[in-house]
Formats: sequence, structure tokens, C-alpha cells
Amino acid sequence: IKRLSDASEEVRSSERLRKLMAIILTVGNQINTGGEGNSQAAGFSLDALLKLEEAKAFDKRTSVLFYLVKLIRDNDEGLLKFTEDIPTVPEVSGQMVDSLFGDLKQLSKELEEIQKTADVEADRLRDENGKFINYSRKKTLTELQSQKTSVHKNEEGVEQFNLMESEEEVTEMQFFAMNAKLWTRAMRWRRK
Repeated sequence: IKRLSDASEEVRSSERLRKLMAIILTVGNQINTGGEGNSQAAGFSLDALLKLEEAKAFDKRTSVLFYLVKLIRDNDEGLLKFTEDIPTVPEVSGQMVDSLFGDLKQLSKELEEIQKTADVEADRLRDENGKFINYSRKKTLTELQSQKTSVHKNEEGVEQFNLMESEEEVTEMQFFAMNAKLWTRAMRWRRK
């Protein structure tokens, strides 16, 4: 996904590619209007680029693609090196965007399952008041003595021994799931 994003940014930021596309639009408008300039198109589809070799230029023999290359060579040959601005594009051109979105959708489903598991685990680690029990915090002697006393009074016995409330709001698993969800949302936002 990162490589695809990099390639998209290269295409958007390439000045040479932008100028090249502007020339193609201008030539296409001249062909379509007969050079009159009436009702010019503001853009074209990428499919139209594929037809440049098939379409014939003014002399009805030369392809529009050949004419464009000649025109650019004569006026600004540096534009033909636009591929230097987009080195990542050939690397990702074989990747299917739909496949990447499918993978992202699958990851989102798996993330939901992780979130459910994290929530179940969090519920298991909460006391009857809904507060987290911290098993790792070291206890003071007074706290341990107090717990020992409460164990003798508690019907559930040893299960309640050495349990303390935590200052934390979420478990590590929940924290991971929340961060993963935020990352997924950020990737979706970046895509838009």
C-alpha cells in the first residue's frame, strides 16, 4: 500500500507529466474542434491516451501519438523524460488496486475480531465495579496484610488474593486493537 501511495504522489507531483498531459489536451481539442477553439474539453479519460496511436493527425496518415512525440521533441524534449519523475509507478503497475482494497477489507474484519477478543479479555480483568485489576503492581506490606485478612473473610478465597485496582483504562490487547483501528482509518482517509 505504501508503494502504491508513493507512486500516486509521484504522478500528482510530476511537473513534466502535468505539462505533457496539457499538451495532449490541447492537441486533442485542436483535432476535435478543427483548430477553431470552440467548446474545448477541460480534460480527457485515460482510455483516450490508448487511442492516440490509432487516431490519425491532420494529414490523415500520421498517428496523433507520433505527432505529439515530434511536437514535444521539437519544443521541449525534456518532457519526454517524465518517467524519471515517477520511478515507483512501473514497480506497482502490476498490482491490482481492487486486490489491495480486498486485503484491507479482510484486515478490517480481522481487526474487529481482535477488538472483540480484547473486550472479552478486558471484561475478564475487571472487578465487580468495572475497574481493572492490576496483577503486576507491587503491594505495600499494609496492602498485603489487608488482602490476607480479606481472603479469610471472602467466600471465594484465594481467587481474590493479591488483586488491586489499576490506574489504567484499557488492557494491552485493547490498546493494540484501538491503535490498529486508528491506523486503518488513517489509511482510508489518506486514500481519499
